[in-house]
Amino acid sequence: MKICLVGLGKLGYPMSLFLSSSGYQINCYDKNKSIYVDIKNSSYLNYEENLSDFNEYKKNLFYFDNFNLAIKDTDICFITVPTPSKQDGSFSLNNINLVLDDIGYFLSNKKINNPYLINICSTVSPNSCDNEIIPYLEKKYNLKEGIDFCIVYNPYFVALGSVIKTLLNPDFVLIGSKNKDSIANLLNIYNSIYFKDIKFKFLSLKEAEISKIFINTFLTLKISYANYLQLISLSDKELSLDKILDCIGEDKRVGKSYLQPGLPYGGPCLPRDNNAVVNFVNKIGTDSSLNNSAELINKIYTSYLFSQIDYLKKNKIKKISFLGLGYRPNTDCIEDSVSVALINYCLENNFDVSVYDFYINSDYKNTKIYKNFDNFIENSHLIFLPYKDKKFNQLFNFKNLVILDYFFQFNNNNNNNNIVITNDLRKINLDYLNKDLKRFDNKIIKFNK
Repeated sequence: MKICLVGLGKLGYPMSLFLSSSGYQINCYDKNKSIYVDIKNSSYLNYEENLSDFNEYKKNLFYFDNFNLAIKDTDICFITVPTPSKQDGSFSLNNINLVLDDIGYFLSNKKINNPYLINICSTVSPNSCDNEIIPYLEKKYNLKEGIDFCIVYNPYFVALGSVIKTLLNPDFVLIGSKNKDSIANLLNIYNSIYFKDIKFKFLSLKEAEISKIFINTFLTLKISYANYLQLISLSDKELSLDKILDCIGEDKRVGKSYLQPGLPYGGPCLPRDNNAVVNFVNKIGTDSSLNNSAELINKIYTSYLFSQIDYLKKNKIKKISFLGLGYRPNTDCIEDSVSVALINYCLENNFDVSVYDFYINSDYKNTKIYKNFDNFIENSHLIFLPYKDKKFNQLFNFKNLVILDYFFQFNNNNNNNNIVITNDLRKINLDYLNKDLKRFDNKIIKFNK
């Protein structure tokens, strides 16, 4: 059996490596040919964790600049192209349709004994497979689902930066199809990769489409719930947020996953999946207030962060540094990043903004981008941390910094170099950050939560 994979983006390329461990030949195609050069030079997505674990299987990967050659003699095609959000919140199928055009042309000109398996891994809106994708191929290319081709919806629950890690250790594998018997080749692939028992959930196409985005939006509810408690704790200095969340998460009905101190959710999945759910439930006449409430808390929390900038401005402090542009570590994705939202707000208010990022080398607007971490620290006084990252432990090699941290990723044992850690600038003495940028009084050590 040979596999075709279309789309070598932030999901597709790690997935091609993951699939290569099956031992089957993987024919890879992407319309962006520059990706092939980066892959050859080992400079593509190299911040992703665990990529090197698959070096021994790269012999199974073949790259094509012609789709017809890539799909030739294959039995299944994995589609991992982007499905950007439309204005109404639903997902665009334009990129998928372009791939379907190529597959439709291929199938129309080839006699096959068994239905060709088309495995859609990109996130789509509910009813997309039944109402749009299948009719698109059937009407435009005079093909029949179940006879000429079979559509499978097989999305993954991954996080950028640790795609392979989550592919190798899934809670379950979600497969939507019209007929379970039609997915034998797909199951053969997974059975050749996983050496432990993995749960498979077999649903209809529509059920799988709904499950995918509703799982993600349940996470937005948990994150917003934790952030709601964070906003409450900020109003009362006697409250310890991490202790409260730890207590609540101890209840097995709630669980501790995603119930942690942090920032508004962002990135390329959670915000847009939430909007897609709102669009879907509104279409079927169901109230969307539950998901709208998660968005509301996200916006309120972001407004609180803006108020922190306003407080600095009020106290004539207009210099701030950001240790990261992205929404999480091990990725260069800045989509819906809290850091970017805050940087934009700071620039609008004429702040002097400095940035150092362990994973992103590009410039960003009128910020000062540092390429050297030590130089960044030497010229920083107040540093905003956008996510949890072990690399931030390097901060404790320095002295006399104010760190704005909402993840409680450090404790008092870390704080041995006269560093002020806080999640509310109103709780510290801003004389340490005056307009002359004087260093702090070495006698004062403060840790705020």
